[in-house]
Amino acid sequence: TLLRVKSPNIGYSGRNGVTYRQDMEFRKMLKRRKSITLKPSVSYFFGKKDLAGRLSTEFLLLPLHNGVLKLESGLQNFTTSREQLKLPETISGDTVPVPDDLEFHDYYLKLDVQREIANGLDLSVGMRVHDRKARGFAKEHQETLEMKKRNRDVAANITFSYTPHQKYYVDEFRKVRLTSTWPTFVVNFERGIKGLLGSTSNYEK
Repeated sequence: TLLRVKSPNIGYSGRNGVTYRQDMEFRKMLKRRKSITLKPSVSYFFGKKDLAGRLSTEFLLLPLHNGVLKLESGLQNFTTSREQLKLPETISGDTVPVPDDLEFHDYYLKLDVQREIANGLDLSVGMRVHDRKARGFAKEHQETLEMKKRNRDVAANITFSYTPHQKYYVDEFRKVRLTSTWPTFVVNFERGIKGLLGSTSNYEK
């Protein structure tokens, strides 16, 4: 069993002011080298008085084949420009200017199942759910701006990662990866599914 509290991370930016982030890690070893790892993280932005955080959970189920079930949920804040949202410069009879940047909360959930299918080659399939809500000016005037009260994305995700000549050794029930003189090549594809679980968008990337 491992419990680790990492050193606080304190930073500063012109947009957020002073920021404070605290990360922790808890790992519980199970039979046959299986394990459960929890990684909570909390951030506070003093300039905007905002709180953000996430909880990442990893279940190592197949130690010999890097078989991992990953689940991450959290809240993050982001800013989108008025031009990107294609909003007018003013509202209410040209008396109220629309800010250049609008703020949103993003509540998200990530689910991934990963497995090694050959030495150095991993396949990961998963799902992404983002539930975004307007805040500040955008929330106050969202009806006038004809913005959706809730913008939800639900997407399927698949990732292949390959490291040629991956070195490793087997420690009882677990395969431990070492180094490789080659880089890791990653191919990722994600597609939004409109209508699934209330998803309002359809995209590919």
